[in-house]
Amino acid sequence: MLKEFENFTKTNILCLPTNLTAEDLIHLYKTNESIKKAKSDKEEKKTEKVEQEFIPLGVTKKKGSFALLSENFEYPIPKALITKDAIKENMAAKSAAHSSFGSIVTLTKAKQWNNSRIVLLGITALSCELYQLLTRETDTVFLSDPDPSRYDTYFKNGPTPYKIPPRAFIPWDKSRADENNWDIMVFCSPACPTLDVTSIPSIWCKAIISVSDSFLPDEWEKREEALLALGRRDVFEVADGMSDLGEIAKVYSLSGGSTVSFNDAFELGCQVMQKKLHLHGIVTSDDVTAKRKFHDLMLHALEKDENARLFGLGTVMHQSSDRMTDWLWGRARGMCPSYRALSSQSATVKPDQVRYLDMGAGNGAAARWICKQDKKIHITCIDVCPKQSGENRNLSDEEGLGSQIDVVQGSYERLNSDYSNWFDGCMSQDAFIHAFDKHNAFSEAFRVTKGGGWLLISDLMRGDGKDGNEEMDAFVRAHNITDWDTPKECVQMATDAGWSEVKFIDCTAEIKVSLQGLLKKIKAMMESGKYDGRNLQLLKTHRTRLSNRIGLADRGVFKWGIISGRKPYDVVFMSEPPVPPEPREMINYSVNSLDGNLKFGTDVLVVNIKEKLSREKITALPSTTRLIVTLSAGLDHICVEAAEERGIRIRRAARDVIVKSVADYLLSNVIFGLRNGFQNVGVPFPGASWNLTWNSDGVDLDCSKVGFIGMGAIAAETARRIRALSKTCELVYHIPNGIRCRFEEGTFRMHHIGIADLLSTCDVIIPMVPLTEATSGLINYSSFSMMKETAIFINMARGKVVDTAGMLRALNEELVRHAILDTTDPEPLPKDHPLWSLKNCTITPHFATNTTHVRKELVEDIPNQVEDTLEERGILRLEEQRMRLELSDAYRITREFGMDELVWNHISVLLSDGTYLITPGSRMFDDIGPGDLVKSSGNVTADIIHDAVYKTRCDIKAIVHLHTPATVAVSCLEMGFVPLAQEAAPFVGRVGSHPWHGVSNDREEQALIGEAIKDPKINTLIMENHGFCTFGRTLGEAWVLAYYFDKACQTQLNCLQTGQKIKHPSEKVLAHAAEQSVLPEFLPGACEWDALRKMLTRTSRFKR
Repeated sequence: MLKEFENFTKTNILCLPTNLTAEDLIHLYKTNESIKKAKSDKEEKKTEKVEQEFIPLGVTKKKGSFALLSENFEYPIPKALITKDAIKENMAAKSAAHSSFGSIVTLTKAKQWNNSRIVLLGITALSCELYQLLTRETDTVFLSDPDPSRYDTYFKNGPTPYKIPPRAFIPWDKSRADENNWDIMVFCSPACPTLDVTSIPSIWCKAIISVSDSFLPDEWEKREEALLALGRRDVFEVADGMSDLGEIAKVYSLSGGSTVSFNDAFELGCQVMQKKLHLHGIVTSDDVTAKRKFHDLMLHALEKDENARLFGLGTVMHQSSDRMTDWLWGRARGMCPSYRALSSQSATVKPDQVRYLDMGAGNGAAARWICKQDKKIHITCIDVCPKQSGENRNLSDEEGLGSQIDVVQGSYERLNSDYSNWFDGCMSQDAFIHAFDKHNAFSEAFRVTKGGGWLLISDLMRGDGKDGNEEMDAFVRAHNITDWDTPKECVQMATDAGWSEVKFIDCTAEIKVSLQGLLKKIKAMMESGKYDGRNLQLLKTHRTRLSNRIGLADRGVFKWGIISGRKPYDVVFMSEPPVPPEPREMINYSVNSLDGNLKFGTDVLVVNIKEKLSREKITALPSTTRLIVTLSAGLDHICVEAAEERGIRIRRAARDVIVKSVADYLLSNVIFGLRNGFQNVGVPFPGASWNLTWNSDGVDLDCSKVGFIGMGAIAAETARRIRALSKTCELVYHIPNGIRCRFEEGTFRMHHIGIADLLSTCDVIIPMVPLTEATSGLINYSSFSMMKETAIFINMARGKVVDTAGMLRALNEELVRHAILDTTDPEPLPKDHPLWSLKNCTITPHFATNTTHVRKELVEDIPNQVEDTLEERGILRLEEQRMRLELSDAYRITREFGMDELVWNHISVLLSDGTYLITPGSRMFDDIGPGDLVKSSGNVTADIIHDAVYKTRCDIKAIVHLHTPATVAVSCLEMGFVPLAQEAAPFVGRVGSHPWHGVSNDREEQALIGEAIKDPKINTLIMENHGFCTFGRTLGEAWVLAYYFDKACQTQLNCLQTGQKIKHPSEKVLAHAAEQSVLPEFLPGACEWDALRKMLTRTSRFKR
């Protein structure tokens, strides 16, 4: 039994198999008690044993296994269910029966099936208990089993607690006959044959309920076919495990009582059925059906009706949805560390693919759109509707995306436990409103997402209207909503579920504009006279729906927007950290409490030098562990090879701080050792006998020769410090593998020499090599024999770099003046070791980094290591550094060409994480350096314009907004912009227009700006009576477009000033020029931008 537990799937509650026997439970109980007793005896506990109400069970290091005696299991199984008396009374079966009874009662009341006809398939203790409960509600309950001997087992071979009349039993074949006309068939045993497409036609009932999903085929495709076959026959099915003992245990545990309450089990069953009825209501609701019919009509119109295409229905029906998908996916990419690593040329570890879960995927339109953009994206789509899931699967296969898209029919509120910590993110577009319990939905999404993963939910939410508002109540009923919450409440629920950086992005104004556009198109279709009868009625129905929806938005009945958040990283210290870490929003700190075994879900393990991570220990780490951070300079306590094989990266915290601290300590030992200070500690001053020759055999740093064996970071930093103090000290080094360190040689005036020369000529010898097989015992008796008698030997590398026995012999023979050891082998050195008694040996307790400052820096640097490694922030930092330089150049180039307007106007560039760099304001353009740029300008106008553009168009990476005289003049003309000459070619058919609303300081204007530039062809926006914006996929493209648009406007104005008749280019010529302008060699910025930036090196006085 216990071996079987190791194969169970891990969940956040204790789930026991549905076929768990009484003997299994007794064995589990007894085994647990015996282990506890053995542990108690071993630890010699003298306190009286306290009887526990719950048997503690918990997850182990192995995903999917259970561990007895662990105290941190969230919902342990109640002892009241599995004691000997409980088994005798069949408490588990009775609890499961009450849970199933609650489900059936809820279903019959909802469907108004009075005196229901029910058959229980499979004779088990559960079905017998359930029979006795059901007979309270109806007198038409029957039992049947495919194995006739089961009846004899339960009722003929000995006494039985069940008093069931023989007439209640019917043969198996008869139980499935059509004349029975069952209301409900209940599958009570996994021994019952499964239903498939061949056997379903012989099933005659209104509903099927199963205590597990074993009544369906295991193979997914056959299972899906069976569900669709049941749907076609209008059979209501429930396979959510209403008698799952793990769920029942959870209910009992939460109740806090020590006794079993059958009422709790009954309520659990009621809740499961209410949820199922809710989901079924979503799939079959009139609202959903009407939407699909309307959508089909629109698609038909687009294919058959030229007028429909002219009305722009294609743009409304497809682009509005695709734009939102594009925006969401663009934001997800910026939030997703895996995507950054996948897309980066410099990422150290690249994932094979980015995986995300589409919650409530419908027919998978969004998933297919995303997968077409990137072949390395893998999406799991889950939806409650079998029909839409089947459509999604078929369309994905037809479009060649089957390998990228998995389709699962089910609820995102109860996800497969195998999904735990599996996805890089979760996204839901227009489906979260139907969640039965949003807090649970947020929690499930949190469970299945990796640390650092993202959450994006776009949907309707309750507005600020008061409770009891009739419009709001009607809206809730019409849309089958059970959990109707405001954005603030949703943000709180997501936060409570564990998500960090949770915020609401209000897009109500944008959706309102979109709905108004769709309404306009529908009215145009109706006025065309091409639709009548049923199709006209569909248009009228949807026109009314849209009008009502717009009115509801205006009156604050609902809001529409996005809930975004990220899952914090789970960082576990193997032991108590030297100082408590400061709280971080994206990090959950904890100290390991599983006797060396890490909990599943651990993202980062933090160890110190004493905690050895062997190959076996690294192999046993949870599959979720991706990073090991060590609070040390060396790595010899970690099996690096095993970590690399597992794909686990290793980082050293606060390495710079450690390097500087050790270098300081080492330098002090060098100087004090050269002056013979260690041997003079405690030597009394001679008093009157003192003269200038007394004890003067020390060596000044200026006159010394210091040799390093190895030239790593600590050796280099020490050499830098020595050179800063002394220009004449001779510095040499040797590297065992012979690699030259040219930078250090040139910077610190060092020389590379052979090991024999270094040992025989240096005043100070310092080994600074990592501990490897090659360097173990590197310094031995022969090495000391080569040193000068006045030499100082300092070891701050690993103790095993020195052969202790050889060093002891050399010191006893006084082959060197003094040895200073901050590390030893063994470590710690035994109290009776002869090294302690030597006068020419000083031993410090591995002390080089023992300061409060270093310890604090070690812990505080952990978030930086997590960000750099798992968040790929190193990539972002390099990107930001590069873009700061380029953007500051853009401002100065604008100034050079006289296109600026004092401290106004703004240029921005979008970064991969979704933020953008922009001017801080109040600065002249030639006074803006890389460090002056900010991520929010503080200028409301700038933020509104740039936010709107980036939110609407994910292809745009840079924006230039200027008020040049020529462009402002054209923005005031009734004729608008007119392309006349060659410089206007990039703008033919690509210029949008936005009416002036005064100073852009109103968030409502963002929706209008977005509507004006939503067409992906648009690269320029004329802001009437105001100015203009140009957009580009690069900063160079956006700026060069701005230059040419300003020049094209000047040309237009110059032509108008002549008063002569203007010769306009033909439409054909303009179209051809427009096509040429986007060819790679003519694309704006392709040739000009690098040249413009080089111009600054000749003309700008700004020092970069």
